Amino acid sequence: MWKRADILESGLCHRANRASIGALRHVFRFASRMGDGGFWFLMLAILPAVYGRAALPCDLALIMSNGLGLALYLALKRLTARPRPFVTHAGIIAHDRALDEYSFPSGHTMQAVSFSLQISARFPHLAPVLLPLAFLIALSRVALGLHYPTDVIAGAVLGMGLALLGLGYF
Repeated sequence: MWKRADILESGLCHRANRASIGALRHVFRFASRMGDGGFWFLMLAILPAVYGRAALPCDLALIMSNGLGLALYLALKRLTARPRPFVTHAGIIAHDRALDEYSFPSGHTMQAVSFSLQISARFPHLAPVLLPLAFLIALSRVALGLHYPTDVIAGAVLGMGLALLGLGYF
């Protein structure tokens, strides 16, 4: 199922992977590690500490949407079983560790988009930090050889849907 898409995306994956050199690779690794989940769960603790009870509805929505997102992510990983670019294409190097075997969708991107949109909607002054961070996390996943662009796009779309759900639009 994925062979044609992999071939179409391989050029971009190779270019992004080769461009990830020196200090830029360290920035991408740092961003990718921020997307591992720890930063977002730290935000769950920081928001009530800073904003008090006003942050509790946000935290509850983040927890609920993240639980749904995790279930969707795991189901899609098993259903699609898309190998990662560094597995499929010679010349693409995994510049960081993969958290699991399969590529589709990008869970890092899904969580980063969902959390950053929900937090930014409720606390807009945090948007100038959180939204670029989410973008950098998404970009890092391709540059580090861990995901195809469509994995990241799918993760972003899922993250937007989860954010809309968490914000009460569904």
